[in-house]
Amino acid sequence: MGVVSPVTAVIAAVTPVCIGIARGEHLGLGQTVGVGLAIVAIALISFSLEENGVREFSTRGLREAVLSGVLIGGFLVFIAQTRPEAGLQSLVGARAGSILVLCALALGMRVRVVPGERRVLALVLGAGVVDMAANALYLLATYSGYLSVAAVLSSLYPASTVFLARFVLHERLALSQKFGVVLALAGVTLIAWR
Repeated sequence: MGVVSPVTAVIAAVTPVCIGIARGEHLGLGQTVGVGLAIVAIALISFSLEENGVREFSTRGLREAVLSGVLIGGFLVFIAQTRPEAGLQSLVGARAGSILVLCALALGMRVRVVPGERRVLALVLGAGVVDMAANALYLLATYSGYLSVAAVLSSLYPASTVFLARFVLHERLALSQKFGVVLALAGVTLIAWR
C-alpha cells in the first residue's frame, strides 16, 4: 500500500495535467511551480510506514497502481469534458456505468455486492454520498477553471486522509508526510495566487 497509494495518486494527478497542457492550457510560472509541488506532496503524503517502521520498496502491485492512476486520471479528464449547461448529469451517467461494471464483476466472480449488516450498509451509503459530493465539487471546479489545476488540487485528497488518521485514529505522521503537507500548502498557495 505504501507504494501503490502514492503511485496511483501521482499518476491520477499527472494524467489530467498532461492532457490540459496538450489542450493548450497555459499556467503561469507560479501555478506551474505550485502544480509541481502539489504532485510531490501527493507522493510524500501518501507514503506510509510498514508495521516495523521501515519503508520497503516493492514492485508488487506497481503495474496495477499505474493503470489505476491512468484510469482515475482518465475519469477526471472525461468528466471535465462535459459542458456547464449539463450540470451534474454526467455524474449520474458515470455512477450508473460504475454500478453496471461492479455488478458484472460480481456476477462473474460470484460474490455478493450488498453488505449483510445494516451498520456496514450505512457506512457504504455514507461513503457513496461523500464520494458523489467530491465528484460534484470537482466537476464544478472544472467548469470555472483549468482541468490541470482542478485535477491536481482534487488529487490532494490523501492529505485529508492523513489528517483524519492523525486526529481521529491518533496515528503519527512520518516526517516525509509532514513535509508533504507543507509542500501541499505551498503548492495550493502558488496555484491560487493570481
